[in-house]
Amino acid sequence: MKNLSINIASSLKKLSLFNIIFIGMFLIQFTEASHVLGFGNISALFNFIVLAGFSAYILLNIFSVRHIYSTWAYFIYPGLIVFFSYLINFTSNSFQNFQLISYFGNLTPWVVLIAAPFLFSRGVATFDKLIRTYYNLMLFFIVAALLEYALLASGMTTFTVLELEKGTYLSGIFSLLHQLEDGSHHYRMYSVFSEPGTLAMAIIQALIFSIVHKKYISVIVFILSIAMTDSLGGYIGLAILSLLLPAIYLRRAPINRRTGF
Repeated sequence: MKNLSINIASSLKKLSLFNIIFIGMFLIQFTEASHVLGFGNISALFNFIVLAGFSAYILLNIFSVRHIYSTWAYFIYPGLIVFFSYLINFTSNSFQNFQLISYFGNLTPWVVLIAAPFLFSRGVATFDKLIRTYYNLMLFFIVAALLEYALLASGMTTFTVLELEKGTYLSGIFSLLHQLEDGSHHYRMYSVFSEPGTLAMAIIQALIFSIVHKKYISVIVFILSIAMTDSLGGYIGLAILSLLLPAIYLRRAPINRRTGF
């Protein structure tokens, strides 16, 4: 069983599958990209494959891989508690209303969280690669949204109506905007997120990465984007970040690229 786990980890690493899974999970679980980009029909299949695959991987490793106490206390145990709490809740509700079976997709981030320590220990994923992937993903969708908004403002493109559970939006190729009652679009920036405030919070982590790695053009782009969300949470996040900047620059202790700590 241990050799099987090692072989699976080696395959995931060689094919960079975990990065692909991370991107897919982020886009499907935390954004409206599946609707904007038109792959909403396969999101349920993706969630099922990830949920089943990572659950099996956890079972293969949970009794064979040794971790220090803090890893179990802060990652694995809390993740298992939340996972099984959601699982029992979703299962009981699905018996009453079968349409709620789609809620099982919300278990995906938690099963990935539980699997993360095992993936790190096998070298399949590293904190450095994950945060870089996240940064590149955010930068791509932010720049794409800025370009689309500029084209829309100049009249060089039009957005189509997109009906979602959270409301009516106007969708471009890579971004969307909330549609107002008169048919016009909202002035706040949405990118591929359903709420400007959610977008602002998602930008903060990418902004910190840009500051630490001295990617100053990205810093300007991200700060401009937070301003365009006109989000109170975003402004508060920027204020807190400005207070933390001295600590970020003064603390030069080496970071373990595998664990991130």
